[in-house]
Amino acid sequence: MKKHQAQMKTKSPFSLLEESASLIRERGKQYGNFEDSFTTNAKGLELVLKQEVKPFQAPLILAITKLTRLLFDPTNRDSWVDLIAYLAMAASMALRGKDETLPKM
Repeated sequence: MKKHQAQMKTKSPFSLLEESASLIRERGKQYGNFEDSFTTNAKGLELVLKQEVKPFQAPLILAITKLTRLLFDPTNRDSWVDLIAYLAMAASMALRGKDETLPKM
């Protein structure tokens, strides 16, 4: 019965979005602000890749890992939730940067 309830919940895109938002808040309490974390992560990636990595690109790299895992198991709900969270955080940082360059009205 529990598996059936989880499958029903999975069918709603809103439940996946809500679960991803909850995950971002939960991890923020555990590890601090995601922007600070991905800024630090980007600096580490720069050392390895020997090229500039912007903070919004760090969660995109993690999203690629989740996509790869989903190719092997597309029914893994946690991978879908993580992927959505990574993309939301990347978009938030990328769009905030764009909005900051726009003239204020």
